[in-house]
Amino acid sequence: MKKIVGEVKKKLSLLLAVAMVIGSIPSNTLTVAAAEPNTQAVLEEAAPVEEATTLAEEETTPTEEETTLVEEETTLAEEETTLVEEETAPAEEETAPVEEETAPVEETERISIKSDSTVQSTGATYTVTITDSQAVVEFAEGSVSVSENGLTKTVSGNDLVFTATPKTGYRVTDVKYSIEGVDGQKDPATTVVEGVTKYTISSANINGNVTITVTTAELPVITIEDGGHAVVALTGGYVNSEDGSKTWAKTGENVTFTVTPAERYVVKGVEYQVGSNGAQTLTASDGTYTIEKANITDNVTITVTTAEMVNLTFQVTNAKVTTVSGNDIDITAPIQVEKGVEYSFKAVPNENKTIKSVYAGDKELTEDGGAYKFTPDADTTITVAAGGELQEITVAGVKDGVLTQAIDSE
Repeated sequence: MKKIVGEVKKKLSLLLAVAMVIGSIPSNTLTVAAAEPNTQAVLEEAAPVEEATTLAEEETTPTEEETTLVEEETTLAEEETTLVEEETAPAEEETAPVEEETAPVEETERISIKSDSTVQSTGATYTVTITDSQAVVEFAEGSVSVSENGLTKTVSGNDLVFTATPKTGYRVTDVKYSIEGVDGQKDPATTVVEGVTKYTISSANINGNVTITVTTAELPVITIEDGGHAVVALTGGYVNSEDGSKTWAKTGENVTFTVTPAERYVVKGVEYQVGSNGAQTLTASDGTYTIEKANITDNVTITVTTAEMVNLTFQVTNAKVTTVSGNDIDITAPIQVEKGVEYSFKAVPNENKTIKSVYAGDKELTEDGGAYKFTPDADTTITVAAGGELQEITVAGVKDGVLTQAIDSE
């Protein structure tokens, strides 16, 4: 552009020079041509003027050519300007597809998730509300896309697929959904894949804000009452809270456990109770107790009854001791019996001996119904002593022969 301006300035300078040449012709020559009657003289005098005029015209001609050049250069500049405008046009044309590509986004309705339980609407999207806080609702991969605004869910043209995972200690009992402006709740379609239930709301049904209602119930709580003298170890069909303060029975599984009594205690009985139903007695199989899953319809209470034991040590002379039923008692080591419960035993003297004394600690025991009885409240030593002999004597006048009398050998 600077080049064109320079050329124009040169042409204007040339035109100015021509004008100055024309102005330098003597004025009296022109006057003579008008005053003298001699035509020949006038013509001769006028010839230089015509030559000067012709020279001026000849010098003016290049100026017109140069003007043409300026016009051509101006035309070129205009063509270059046109080219720039034409090059700018594709950029505007390239912008158009972006607007065309943006159009489908306006046709796509999205749901923006702002929390675990609520999908807030933005623009042309719908709001999805989760009504139960004891279940975690997660939308399936493919329904979720990441945008600058966070998580979004495409509703238009896509089904809403999700899972509902109960929190620890809970189970899902029902899942329903409703659409704003449409009466009643509906059941989503369900499929089970590798043990996981997936729920589907068809996109054809989504024409308003959606409410997903997940109903949950607490699992049966397991309570253990062991009296503080046994360890109950659950081995199956249970789940603990994170802090270990609560235990639940798993849905569809048997509850199994073992019981280990504390030192010097024994397990006297194991029972369980479901809800307000009566207690049921359990018997261990290979050391394991089992509550069948079919019976777990409410909270479960396991009760273990234990008993404290005491040691009895026997010191026996010329005799043996047996149970009331007649079974020999092994006195080579202390035996354990339940503390505070009456204990009975028999003392049987050796041949030709009689029982002389029986003591439980420092307390003498007397035979009662063929047995000796006492109630231990601590470790106790039982002492049994037998002695004496049987001798034969002949007494005159005794009918049927010989009278046998016991004589103390001491």
